[in-house]
Amino acid sequence: MILRKILDELAIEPEWTVEDDNGAGFVAGELGTWLALTGGPDRSCLRVEVRLARGVHSGDGIWSLYGKGLVLPRSLGRLVHDPRSMVLSLVADLPVVRGTAGTRLLSGCVAELVHDGETIVAHQDLPGFTAVTLAGGERRSARHPLVRRSPRVHGTRDDAVTALNLLREALAETFPPEWTVRHGKRATAVSGPDGESLLAAVEYGARTGWGLSLTAQPSLAARESPHPPGIHLADLNRTDAQRGLLAPGHWIAGDDGSEYRLVLSARLLSLADDTPSWVETMAAAVAARCLDSAPAETVHPVLLRPQWSGDDDAVLIKLSRRSVTRRARAVPVVVVEPVEPQPLPPAVPEAEEPRQMDPNRWTAARLLARLGDDPTLVTSVAVRDKLAVIPLRTALEGAAKRAALAAARTYGEVRATAWGDQVDDMHRYHLLDFYRERYESEHPDEDVYFLTDEELWDRVVPRDDEPFTLDGHPAFDTSASDYADPPEADLDLDTDDWMPSEIADRFGEVEGGYYAMPSQEWEGPEFVYPAERRDEIEEALKDLGFTIVRDDALISSYQYAPPQP
Repeated sequence: MILRKILDELAIEPEWTVEDDNGAGFVAGELGTWLALTGGPDRSCLRVEVRLARGVHSGDGIWSLYGKGLVLPRSLGRLVHDPRSMVLSLVADLPVVRGTAGTRLLSGCVAELVHDGETIVAHQDLPGFTAVTLAGGERRSARHPLVRRSPRVHGTRDDAVTALNLLREALAETFPPEWTVRHGKRATAVSGPDGESLLAAVEYGARTGWGLSLTAQPSLAARESPHPPGIHLADLNRTDAQRGLLAPGHWIAGDDGSEYRLVLSARLLSLADDTPSWVETMAAAVAARCLDSAPAETVHPVLLRPQWSGDDDAVLIKLSRRSVTRRARAVPVVVVEPVEPQPLPPAVPEAEEPRQMDPNRWTAARLLARLGDDPTLVTSVAVRDKLAVIPLRTALEGAAKRAALAAARTYGEVRATAWGDQVDDMHRYHLLDFYRERYESEHPDEDVYFLTDEELWDRVVPRDDEPFTLDGHPAFDTSASDYADPPEADLDLDTDDWMPSEIADRFGEVEGGYYAMPSQEWEGPEFVYPAERRDEIEEALKDLGFTIVRDDALISSYQYAPPQP
């Protein structure tokens, strides 16, 4: 029941869901994610497996991944390689919390793991080949919203500080009395007599925002291994949950040997307000790694769902780079005599129901009046398999605005553009923290920690004459922060906003409910327009009185800001 509630909370569509007696799985992007309940009734655990790669052999290719720190530093999951099935997955074993608040919390965990898995395969060179996963024999063509946007973007520093204060006393009671406990402003450190240590600290990640970091190190002797670091870490992560422990983090290479790390994002901590015992259980699971880091004996199966239905077809799809939608089946050639077609009986026409659509949509006559003396529409297939249609004047204005933003070299110049508000929004916590860190690096002797947010903003916000660049700025650059809002046009949404009702009624297609995710904060188009019907749509627009110009370069300039020199 709880697995079904998680799928509903994440708004996973039924056609991309697989369920059986052992668990439930879904496809949100390229990869398959499997959910299962393990353990006993008094200690239930949620196993999450995001399958990353297949055909992964044991050897330097897999062992080197741990040396690179491939697992995202702030991920709940660990890299698990199953030598028998040759599958590499991102795995986490999390304590189960019942009730509505628990479902929302566990759904947040699953969302982070799915996003991390898709990010790994998109940006890392994994051994083997990407584990593209099918559902019902089909490959997903449009990514679910939880893949397209980081689920960590809504937490604040206060969420992380509150969680740390909650854990201070619990951590102190977890360890023997002779262990030393030290409390700082934003950290608590615990150390044992043989080099064991646990550090709980509020920290900020440029890409992921605020969180509570928990890092455990076993004794100095336990950190040593006769094996190379990659092999040792691969063994630790593979067998981590087989000691009967929850496994909500991962073993990584630290400065002084192997260490266990978990970062609870501020977003998750805000969801855990009603379930504080869950945070304490997660922290206790990390603390247990201080006491023992020896790999356990591997127990099979290592992964609960290494294979998915349709894997043979998925291999061919991946090799053909999405040009094949399903595996071609060999069909015997049968020669038959030609048969003259017989006329069909006349069909009885049925009355069609009028299509439901936004009553405020443009009609062709109203749009022509709005465009005035230039009824030119620019078309392009800038988004895969979809047609973009933008009025010429709007496309030119949008391209000019994005060019002005790219040309800005000071904060005063960027404030004069259409995106000036993004650098001056003090309610964007990631932006305030970015400016604070920048200010502290320039004024190392000044303590701003005890200032209110309003006082801090007034102190650290950049002046108009200070230098600005798009690259690396967390308000715009998604490689610098998952909170970023890049200056990109949503061509699907903009096209549908301009498309006349006469065209929407004939050619518009609904995208299958990908924008129905609960609590989602972005708007989706009512209809999209298939690229394969481009000629028909353009001719229909001409018949309505519009002029059509095909210009891929202009639509690209309208969609994206040019790179800064």
